Amino acid sequence: IKTLIKKLNEVMVANKTLSKASRSVAETLKSFKFFVVGSKQTEEERDIESSLSYMGEVLHRIEEARDALNASSETYLKKLDEFRKTTIGKAKNKKKEFDKTTQRYCTMIENNAKIPTKRSDLFQEADANLQMQTKKFREETLDNLYIYT
Repeated sequence: IKTLIKKLNEVMVANKTLSKASRSVAETLKSFKFFVVGSKQTEEERDIESSLSYMGEVLHRIEEARDALNASSETYLKKLDEFRKTTIGKAKNKKKEFDKTTQRYCTMIENNAKIPTKRSDLFQEADANLQMQTKKFREETLDNLYIYT
């Protein structure tokens, strides 16, 4: 998603540069006037000026539509980035926490397996602690699964 956002931002920057250049061309076209050599403009010169002016207006309208598209694209990008930071960020943090919990639980099981059964008081205490940790681990496992659904 980061790469997608980066590429879309690059497109937005290029689009703004294109828009600026198009607006400049549109203004030039709208204000184009022939230098009259004689006393009057010919009909052909008037038609060319009119056509160029119309083309400038069309380009101007295109840029207005591009502005609306850019505004909606920027809103979309903000929402996409917000989603990436909040939802995906939370899931990554939860996964890290779950990995640590899993590691602690596995270590506890290994340590419990090493306790000699001859010391019943120590063994019973460790077994009770393990049962409590097993319950906690199962709850965290279900919480972790809930994130991905």
